[in-house]
Amino acid sequence: MRSRTYMVLAVATLGHVLFTAPLAATACGVWPPKHGGQMNYEGGEVAVELVGHGRQVSLYLEDHGVPIPAGQVKGTLAVKRGATGWTAPVKAAGDNRVTVQLPRALAKGDEIVADLAFANGSITQGRFVYGEEVQMRTQFGAGRANALPGFAPRPATMSQ
Repeated sequence: MRSRTYMVLAVATLGHVLFTAPLAATACGVWPPKHGGQMNYEGGEVAVELVGHGRQVSLYLEDHGVPIPAGQVKGTLAVKRGATGWTAPVKAAGDNRVTVQLPRALAKGDEIVADLAFANGSITQGRFVYGEEVQMRTQFGAGRANALPGFAPRPATMSQ
């Protein structure tokens, strides 16, 4: 009787793990891109998708898969290319999208940080390496997210 109890408990535990494992992958901002762009690889509550078109960059914002209205989002997008870098302000573009007009087009390997502040006072940061596969940081190891040493863009500011 005891071995049957252990077997039932083991099967129930395995079923729980198999059922919740796919949910864990999307629980903290690890969402697939919906607009053909790149997802931030920091994880977190807010998912940021970066879509670049020449000098124009769009950022799509979601919280656990739910679009975040971008009407009052403020912030900056910082780009580092080798020893040079630049920043540009974000502008609301409707729905859950903000846009940025850069002085130069993005190039593969550019390190990008989007610092965003929301109307309710919360902030988030999206980190990207343009044109590279996303490698998520996990509690068991670090991916590309730790490969941006010394890159500290100016913090986002909110004007009243």
